[in-house]
Amino acid sequence: MPKKQIRQHQRRDFNEPAENSNKRNIEGYEEKISLQIAGKYVVLAENPVADNAYLVCNIRRDNPLNMEERYNGAVTDNYVEALREFVNRIDGLVSELEAEQRESGLPLQTLTAADCIPNSQNADFEGKLVIIKPEILSAEYRSAQHQLALATGGFGCSPTASGRAVYVKELYSGKECRYDRHQIAGLADTKKIPNWAIDKLLEYHKKDSQQNIPQKKPTTFQEKLDNAKNKVREDNAEKAENNDKSNKKRDERE
Repeated sequence: MPKKQIRQHQRRDFNEPAENSNKRNIEGYEEKISLQIAGKYVVLAENPVADNAYLVCNIRRDNPLNMEERYNGAVTDNYVEALREFVNRIDGLVSELEAEQRESGLPLQTLTAADCIPNSQNADFEGKLVIIKPEILSAEYRSAQHQLALATGGFGCSPTASGRAVYVKELYSGKECRYDRHQIAGLADTKKIPNWAIDKLLEYHKKDSQQNIPQKKPTTFQEKLDNAKNKVREDNAEKAENNDKSNKKRDERE
């Protein structure tokens, strides 16, 4: 597996704030409302003693360490204004999801272990089409286009390895993600997956086969020059041979 960093799947269902607290504390602002959607959290928090008592921000975890990153923070002293900002951000993310679904044009179909080859959860995953368990994804991403993926490497591909990481490439989008082995339901049964997935799989294998065909190296200028010289030598040798044959025939007639 290449040593490049592959981000944690931003569509994964986040765990709620741990560390003995049910609420986030964001620089003195205590979380009041939060909602996870489109792989992100939108949070409204309050600090009663601050001049601007209300904070609205976004949180994501699409980084190699799966750590929370807060961004687009905005503060106000008006609760209704903060609530409107919170709702507008949710509405924006919903619009993104709707646009994504329209663009794909794919029907929503959730895959489960029943759509896997029986007992394949104990198979070697590398190079195979796998199904990501729906329960570990956010509700809006529990569909085949986000669950079907090609396992590209990682120690977790092997059922006997001590490592857990399985690196995959989504079949539909081509996005590279990382999962733990226990988050994969098993090998996809091609008799049960959608038709579009079969077409994508065939397209992938065709492209992979073409990439593995050795490519002819381009001819360098020196090679072209050498080839031209060899051609001249061959032509001269052929002419000399023809002249010898003509002279021999003439001598025989005389």
